[in-house]
Amino acid sequence: MTRILIVDDKEENIYYLQALLEANGWEVETARHGAEALVKARQRPPDLVISDLLMPVMDGYTLLRLWKADAILKKSSFIVYTATYTEPEDERLALSLGADAFILKPTEPDAFLARLREVQENAAATFPDSPKTPVGDEKELLKVYSETLIRKLEEKTLQLEESNRALQQDIASRKKAEDALRLLNSAVLQTKESILITDANLDLPGPKILFVNPAFTEMTGYTSEEAIGKTPRILQGPRTDKAVLRRLRKNLEGGAIFEGEAINYRKDGTEYIQEWQVAPLRDDQGSVTHYVAIQRDITSRKKAEDELRWKTAFLEAQVNSSLDGILVVDNEGRKIIQNQRMSDLWKIPPDIVGDDDNSVQVNFVTERTKNPAEFSAKVAHLYSHPNEVSRDEIELVDGTILDRFTAPVKDEDGKYYGRIWAFRDITLERNREVMLAEALAHEMELSEKARAGERAKSEFLAVMSHEIRTPLHGIIGFSELLTRAPELLPESRDHVKTIASSGEALLRILDDVLDFSRLEAGRLQIETHRFAPREILGDVRTLLARQAGDKGLDLVLSIAADTPEHLEGDAGRLRQILLNLTGNAIKFTERGSITLGLRRGPVAGNYAYFVKDTGPGITPEQVERIFQPFTQADSSISRRYGGAGLGLSISRRLAELMGGTLEVRSQLGQGAEFVVTVPLVESSTVVKPTADAQAIILDADFASRHPLRVLVVEDDKVNLKLILILMRRLGYEPLSATNGREAVELQRREHPDCILMDLQMPEMDGIEATQKIRAEERASPGDNPAFISALTANIFPADRQRCLDAGMNGYLNKPVRLADLAGILEQATDFKASRSHHAGSGQPAPAQGSPARP
Repeated sequence: MTRILIVDDKEENIYYLQALLEANGWEVETARHGAEALVKARQRPPDLVISDLLMPVMDGYTLLRLWKADAILKKSSFIVYTATYTEPEDERLALSLGADAFILKPTEPDAFLARLREVQENAAATFPDSPKTPVGDEKELLKVYSETLIRKLEEKTLQLEESNRALQQDIASRKKAEDALRLLNSAVLQTKESILITDANLDLPGPKILFVNPAFTEMTGYTSEEAIGKTPRILQGPRTDKAVLRRLRKNLEGGAIFEGEAINYRKDGTEYIQEWQVAPLRDDQGSVTHYVAIQRDITSRKKAEDELRWKTAFLEAQVNSSLDGILVVDNEGRKIIQNQRMSDLWKIPPDIVGDDDNSVQVNFVTERTKNPAEFSAKVAHLYSHPNEVSRDEIELVDGTILDRFTAPVKDEDGKYYGRIWAFRDITLERNREVMLAEALAHEMELSEKARAGERAKSEFLAVMSHEIRTPLHGIIGFSELLTRAPELLPESRDHVKTIASSGEALLRILDDVLDFSRLEAGRLQIETHRFAPREILGDVRTLLARQAGDKGLDLVLSIAADTPEHLEGDAGRLRQILLNLTGNAIKFTERGSITLGLRRGPVAGNYAYFVKDTGPGITPEQVERIFQPFTQADSSISRRYGGAGLGLSISRRLAELMGGTLEVRSQLGQGAEFVVTVPLVESSTVVKPTADAQAIILDADFASRHPLRVLVVEDDKVNLKLILILMRRLGYEPLSATNGREAVELQRREHPDCILMDLQMPEMDGIEATQKIRAEERASPGDNPAFISALTANIFPADRQRCLDAGMNGYLNKPVRLADLAGILEQATDFKASRSHHAGSGQPAPAQGSPARP
């Protein structure tokens, strides 16, 4: 079996060759370097040596020389098997030293084995009887081997050390260059600046792009594949400045760096403004080999700069055109902006305005003020408190008064940049204020006189109302009593009705005049209460049914089916309007009918009350006049029907106060329809029926159903007599007093349940008397409080409130009618029952001064 010695310092090479050769029938021995191979070969020469070249201790060339120098070993074939082949000289050197073959790694296994067999056959032909045992002096040979080996090792060590130093230097240099190159490459790839590298060809069509970084793609939309090989012209377009391109080419031809701005175009065609710098790259000889362009998209910056220039120009124009003197200083107090108005207001000379020393101007304006010390202290305080905003006035030595405003100048983040000062000449305004103050004082004096006149007017109306209503109370009251007298002759009854009708007419005129006066003064108030809309029409029909019947007119109700049961609004004013409209319709209609109706308005939430008659109608010219105060449709009407001509004017203004309208539709000869449309809120509150909803029976048994001790306080003998008669008709035997002092004494002695208290009386009026009675009741908690109702001819809301504030529970207007009197007595009965209930349960009685019912 053929023996083969493999010499290699790499374990993987030995394992590979050993496995390959043993698999093909060869006996294999191995060595890690030349010295080990010589020792093993001398002990047992191999048939064939396969040796690497580069090995430690002894390389392949040294082993080959020693091998071929040995008389015994040189008969064994020597094959160089190496991967260090770089030049043909390596192979020639190995063959010249006696190598039988030179095989380069790696080699296909079959080719390698074939080459081995070829070498083995050649060796057999050359040395047919090669001795296989050692000959000669082995010690001498080993000595030669050792000396040669030592010398070679020393030489090799020196070479290796030199090579290693050179290699380490080269590695360090290469690593430094690689690190620099890697850093540069990373910077180029990661920078936000667009970088483009071209060749140095300036001939048309121009240099070609060789490299672009990712920022170029992000800015232009062109990928590196799309850009490389093209010229930078792909970025140019119709608005690219040709002058900038000519300047660029001129700089490049001269080898100079170019810097500039131009409009370029992205891949999608959109424009952007580019700031770029183009520089030549040179080789060691100074020749230009490439151009590198660094580009920035400055579109946003240019837009911001344009906006800033516009804002700056606008600000300067605004400052210069301002009527105020404006001064802006930086955070060091140095002047930045000062308009001409500032110089004019302070009369600052041009040489001081232009002086770079700001203290000169500060000293000048300080001396111009009336109080320089105070001025300087305020300025110093504001500069030491940069966040403070201030506004005050400064008086100059010439009498000029300046309004001074100052505030800090900050950005959105609150950084302080300086302070703005604004000055305005307000001398004329202050003079006007003095004049205005004098005028206001005069106006207040006139206003006070006007209010005094208004109070006098109101007092006059109140007195006139009281003075007229008081006799009317007697006229209407006794007329009502006479009409109930069974023994009265028909002719006399008719006379009495005429007297009562005249009194009612006079009372309506008085009410209209008072309402008109309150409307003119703006003191008439609209109230909102829950009411039944159908009941208003029923009340008006009941009140005017006799008047319509006397003329043979039908009084008809027409109420829409979808009318709610309850609404919220001023039912009293609605009733007043409808009484006025219906009374007019009855007055002017000679035959036919009067229709009172209610329907929903054209707008959601609006309701329309209407009164339609079959009278003579109204011409368009008359419609324009009928709503004017003290005006009739025809001057002959006032002579024929009477009236002050206030009813329709008051009705319209009441409708407008309620947020509605009063309109008329009419044609001459076809009657008229008056429609009052007002917004009313539908009420969903459920109210249980009360005694007020029941019909009151007015007879002598009323007192037994409503047992009360009643005190009537009235200074007018006629009115006192009338009320006492009305009380007796209801079954009462009341006490009476003619002034407040008597009422207090009777209350102290008799303790009545109900007091009907007149307001205007001699010695002590009704308000003072009520207050004394309430004070004595509070002083004696065991006594039950009396129900006190005002009995007055004053119908103003302020009078009503004064009564309630004094402690009264009710309010009865003159002229007093039997039904109204019965209603008050019912309230007094409920009050008495309520206080008895609370006394029995130990709970507090109802508060004094509050009505017994809402």
